[in-house]
Amino acid sequence: MTNKKLHIITFGNLKNGIHKFKYTLEKEFFVSFPALECEQGEIKVDLELNKKDRMLTLNFNFSGYMELTCDRCLDKYNEPIEGEKVLYVKLKSGILQQEEEDDNVILFPDKKNEIDIHQYLYEYISLMLPMRKIHPNGKDGEPLCNPEMMQRLEEINNSNIEEEDIDPRWAALKQLKDKIIE
Repeated sequence: MTNKKLHIITFGNLKNGIHKFKYTLEKEFFVSFPALECEQGEIKVDLELNKKDRMLTLNFNFSGYMELTCDRCLDKYNEPIEGEKVLYVKLKSGILQQEEEDDNVILFPDKKNEIDIHQYLYEYISLMLPMRKIHPNGKDGEPLCNPEMMQRLEEINNSNIEEEDIDPRWAALKQLKDKIIE
């Protein structure tokens, strides 16, 4: 388990103004969130907290990589992670627990003096991941996927497409298409 206390910011004793924090997220962090489907990586987080009387502004700056599994060839590859996110924390009296007002705005009880950013780090990193996780392209524009696996997938695709398995209606349409192309 990751030490979540590392991601708790005690802002109650901070003076109004800008305060900077640095975090390095590694294996321990990634393993604590199985939904990330990542066990290796290194992401540097530079956090700038701007404290005002009734509000905190947290500016997150992410840079690094995560080791992901390619959806195409199932080999591991390093996915670059770069981005910035902002979280606004409004300190409000009369509420007992933290509430979300918007995607990047939360209401926070003014009696509390610390905030746990562990979950926010996870959510922001999740939003930076691509929907389709595949190897990046090489200099020639071709994907850097495992060639043996790609060859095997091609063989499987070709073996599934046999003329005798084709529905007769599709065969008639294929003949019509071939005539049009000629």
